[in-house]
Amino acid sequence: GIFPGYKSIGEEKELEEALLTKIDTSGTVTVKDKDSKEELDKTNIIKTGDTVEIALEEKTEIYTISVLGDINGDGKIDNGDVALLYNNLKGKKTFEKYQTFAGDIINDSSIKINDVARLYRFFKKRVDTLEVEKWEKRYFQ
Repeated sequence: GIFPGYKSIGEEKELEEALLTKIDTSGTVTVKDKDSKEELDKTNIIKTGDTVEIALEEKTEIYTISVLGDINGDGKIDNGDVALLYNNLKGKKTFEKYQTFAGDIINDSSIKINDVARLYRFFKKRVDTLEVEKWEKRYFQ
């Protein structure tokens, strides 16, 4: 997954800095919008559900992007994401695997009430990051 802060959230990082420079491959890398399937340019917002395609000589690998906290894939963290995460926790909403990765805020391989609470606190600006280490240092020292 990708932490929020990529173009639309936080630090305003663009696609190039956020993702493309971190992929080490001899293949051709393209990032495509989850809805239109159009290739994103280097200034687009990265959203949960967008895909990274790596074209190699013998095959093309496709990976689905999970942006931490962006459960609904609109490129921002808002009340809709918190509600979806809560509904998943209560068994009222089933997630795709990439949505589960986006909602696993505390990174323990499952959705728990702590994930919902942390996402809500971030949305309400009570914490300034979703990153586990930074959050724990700020609130548990």
